Amino acid sequence: MRTIDLGDRRMYSGETARGIVEDIQSWGIFVADLPLEDYLAQTKELALKFHGVELDISGETTEDRCENLLQSILDAGLGRIVSQGGVEESSKRL
Repeated sequence: MRTIDLGDRRMYSGETARGIVEDIQSWGIFVADLPLEDYLAQTKELALKFHGVELDISGETTEDRCENLLQSILDAGLGRIVSQGGVEESSKRL
């Protein structure tokens, strides 16, 4: 289980990158029912608009796209890994 903190007073967890992204999406206003691919595109668009950050949602599979999204969030300093497999983390790599 990996847990990520996005600075919004919630912790998001999942066994996979997709699981974490789905957990984040489940808390979103007006996005919980979007198809995951649409949510990824909207997240990319809003990060550029509000934070001036270009997030990477490339990849061959949905899991790859979720992994790249989360890694680019960490690389931009918009989040941090809290734990990875029950071990406290300070790394910026998923």
